Amino acid sequence: MMKILAGDFKRKTAHVKSKKFVFEGLFSKDSVLFADIESIDVEAQDSQTSGGLGTAAAGGLLFGGAGAVVGAIVGRGARKEVTASIRFFDGRRILATFSPDEMNIIRAALFDVQDLTVEERREKRAAAVAKSKERQDVVNEWVGKIGASFLIAGLIYFLVT
Repeated sequence: MMKILAGDFKRKTAHVKSKKFVFEGLFSKDSVLFADIESIDVEAQDSQTSGGLGTAAAGGLLFGGAGAVVGAIVGRGARKEVTASIRFFDGRRILATFSPDEMNIIRAALFDVQDLTVEERREKRAAAVAKSKERQDVVNEWVGKIGASFLIAGLIYFLVT
């Protein structure tokens, strides 16, 4: 889960999915496609070591002194974070921390467009949005036809019975 440190989004956390960021709230859900990223700059890469006190305490409670020692050893670990600033085509920005795995997902998604100019990326994004809108229009047309068919069938059933 990425943590948003600053920027133009209300949520303080988001999920990194295969091609988008998903900002989830109690009653709402918003997403931003990686294709909407204009630029991304890595600000810092940190490694934080945790002491394993929680697992030591749990191991101690369950298995005594030996459990505490094993829990402390198992619980120790380094957690790496990448801090990056991201600017989107619509002008919004965020400063956020990601796990290295999340950052790799973002980099992989942007790999195909990394050599394009910003203008070429904007054109490619606009074409993708237009194609998506065309698909959505077709779906909406079919949903309307199906909905009308069910309405007519319902009215006939109501009149016959």
